[in-house]
Amino acid sequence: MAFKLSIRNVGKSIAKGIWISMKFVPTAPSLPPVAPDSRERQREVCDPPSPAPITFDLFPTDSPTEQIMSTSTKKSDMDAVAVGHPTDVSRRFVGLYIVGCANYHSSFGTQLHQTLFGFHLGGPAINGSNGELLILPNGVPSAGGFEIGVPVPNEKIWRIQEIFSRSDAT
Repeated sequence: MAFKLSIRNVGKSIAKGIWISMKFVPTAPSLPPVAPDSRERQREVCDPPSPAPITFDLFPTDSPTEQIMSTSTKKSDMDAVAVGHPTDVSRRFVGLYIVGCANYHSSFGTQLHQTLFGFHLGGPAINGSNGELLILPNGVPSAGGFEIGVPVPNEKIWRIQEIFSRSDAT
């Protein structure tokens, strides 16, 4: 899965050697969309951060820069949290979230700084054969989750901050 991250330097000095670390995590569909383990997953990625071979600098006066980032998850991780369709066992659903951090140095020192982020992703509501919102076997309406293997156009995906991860970003 590819993500377009918009990054802006809101400080007073140059952010030098910026690199992004992130992880895409499947979770059981839930309403409200939350992932109690998201802070732990964020720590796995950001504490301590692993430097990336490609970095960039960003001046405080620059407009936001957009970075395309790709990440994936293991099929076994998806299978472990997937919830089946109530009547069609070939259809399965998951919730999705992404956690990570932007790592950088100030132009006035070598101390590493981080801006952490965590977002729950959501997709379109899925209706059952009767036209009503599909209720999954875990009792959750299929609003906001994703059906495994079914493409979702970018404009149908929404995001909200994940409340259990640490987030300094918007």
